[in-house]
Amino acid sequence: MVIDKSLPDDLADTPPEAPPSYDSTVRQTPRGTYASGAGQTWESYRSLPPVPPDSASPTSKFVPSPSPTGAGDLSSLLPGLSDAKGKGKLSSWLRFGQPTKTAKQVKSTVASIIYDLVNTQEDGVSYPVLDSCIEACKAHDVPFSELLQETSLEGHSLMYWAIVKRPQQRKMEEPDLVAVLLSLAEPLSDSAVYDLQCACLDASDGELFQQLRRSPAFARLSGADRLLLGPSVPPDDVQVRNIEGEEGGFAVWIRIPIFQKRMRVAKSVNVEFFARGRIWQVRFMTTTKSELIGGKHFDKGKWLITLSLLDPSPPTWVDSRMIINNLIPVPPPGTLSTYPLAQQPKAKKNSPSVEVRLKTGNGTLTPKANSWDANSVICVALDETPVGNNLQYDGSSYIASDGSLSVRIEAKLTKTDSDDCVIC
Repeated sequence: MVIDKSLPDDLADTPPEAPPSYDSTVRQTPRGTYASGAGQTWESYRSLPPVPPDSASPTSKFVPSPSPTGAGDLSSLLPGLSDAKGKGKLSSWLRFGQPTKTAKQVKSTVASIIYDLVNTQEDGVSYPVLDSCIEACKAHDVPFSELLQETSLEGHSLMYWAIVKRPQQRKMEEPDLVAVLLSLAEPLSDSAVYDLQCACLDASDGELFQQLRRSPAFARLSGADRLLLGPSVPPDDVQVRNIEGEEGGFAVWIRIPIFQKRMRVAKSVNVEFFARGRIWQVRFMTTTKSELIGGKHFDKGKWLITLSLLDPSPPTWVDSRMIINNLIPVPPPGTLSTYPLAQQPKAKKNSPSVEVRLKTGNGTLTPKANSWDANSVICVALDETPVGNNLQYDGSSYIASDGSLSVRIEAKLTKTDSDDCVIC
């Protein structure tokens, strides 16, 4: 249903004052940081962790994840709402929230106002207008978070359109309407998360997808993962770089904190990333029973790696390999004598890297929710590769001292029967 941007007939003469004009409120709105909760300040932007030294990926910026918050009173969430310049207009417009107006009318009008904000994102976030909308919804028992998630505009939500119409050349130091709406829409339903994924694909905005997946509202962590990671453990780090050429090549760097503990307790570690117009999922998992996955049978207790696509990504051929380097370097020649005898490294070649080939077979890789068939997931057991089982062992030379695992994925979107290097 397309929302009519004109007010209903019985609202044409009320309220006595319209919501604060966008031009005036945007000019009054302070720029800079904004709060995600009591006593907590969001940094406007910070740099992604550096790409490993063997790549040349440019540094990118992202918005820190919004923290869960209620949508009842924006004055505690966003500065500027208590500004004397805007409060007079807000209080008079709140007469819009009188019982003479139906919830349906309020809902339609508020959705139209939010859509106007979406269309004027380049002017900044108009906090007084948002506050007015929230108060009007509250007065008529209209859940503001549900309104933001409803697919009422050409089959999509207001947040979808905020992403699709997000200015590409925006000022990085200014607050972002998408981040604000996301915080007000929590908790997100599964359909809302899917709609946001569609928006990132349709806008071809991989950077925003990485920002969103850091948000507690967007990320789909298991209960065990949430307890293990807690507030002090950084989220999984992902960086993507496209490779020039006609084969859709890309490379991905992933850092997974407390890898072994998550595999033993949560039994699964899922990492999503955006590359070449698709949303990919890499999963490390431990089988809890005998299972058929990707057309292959695996016994209970196996450590597996899977590669799949998430909806609404288009199907594709893919040939890729995952590389996990040994973190203990080989001592340079002639240096063994400098070590105490009991601590001397073994004078043999360093263990090789773990390399796992992940490629499509007889058909393209096709996204299919909750499916383990051969065309929806590529699966390899770690013990199918040389030294792959070492990832399970305490003190493994492939696991960093802080318990994190770093992997690199090289891929190209082509069908191949060759065992040669994926990206050369």
